[in-house]
Amino acid sequence: MRAAKVIGWSVVVLLVLITVLVVILLSLELSTYRDPLQSGITKAVGRQVSLRGEMSLQLSLHPTIAIEDVHLANPPWASRPDFARVGRLEVQLALWPLLHGNLDILNVGVDGLDVLFEARAGNLPVAAPKTVPFREHANLR
Repeated sequence: MRAAKVIGWSVVVLLVLITVLVVILLSLELSTYRDPLQSGITKAVGRQVSLRGEMSLQLSLHPTIAIEDVHLANPPWASRPDFARVGRLEVQLALWPLLHGNLDILNVGVDGLDVLFEARAGNLPVAAPKTVPFREHANLR
């Protein structure tokens, strides 16, 4: 009887903790992370990145972050300020590694992509953004 009581209370405490965690995650204002995200992505790709639109988080075993109106800057000599514009960017993450401080990207979805490839006058090589080696699951720290 005593063991059943301990197990029952343990389950109740676990459910309360999970509920509190979900409420905290749902109440997060992702826009407060806009500047650190922009800085991190800019550093990773070697070009200025601008996250201008709404940001949202879908909770699941594979949480998804969605960002509207994403811009990747062009070099100063280009004909327009943006190399790429994305209407909506979705990044799906693996939850378990995320809980341990690792960022494992499972899927990237892009909607409304507008990219302008152009060469510099005089046919000089174009300075392309840095590329990140492709892996089935990227692990960024």
